[in-house]
Amino acid sequence: MKRVGIGLVVVLLVLVGLYLGMTETGEVVVLETSGASGVQKTRVWVVDDAGAQWLRTGNPKNSWLARIRANGDVAVTRHGERREYHAVPVEDDATRERINDLELAKYGLSEQLLRLFFLKPAHTTPIRLDPR
Repeated sequence: MKRVGIGLVVVLLVLVGLYLGMTETGEVVVLETSGASGVQKTRVWVVDDAGAQWLRTGNPKNSWLARIRANGDVAVTRHGERREYHAVPVEDDATRERINDLELAKYGLSEQLLRLFFLKPAHTTPIRLDPR
């Protein structure tokens, strides 16, 4: 029984390491959101579409998405440059599919692995960044 417990812990650690390794590949930006506990920084992927920058969360209950819904004024550091935006979650299926496709095209194997183990594309929330 002890071996099974150890095996489960090892598998869990491998999955967590795999997840962290996948999310840090490719271009990663730093998103700053504000909430009751102050400014929170989160590292996320970004894609560009029709002149706009887009973020995406794979979990509709994500804490940084909740902070955006409460206060859409955010800052993003990309290529070493910090800029302020108003973040707008977009819930329509066509936008969700387009942003998911762009994430797949840009992040390739890492995105495929996320989808295989962790991410359900139908549950993602695209977030458009409107310059302030």
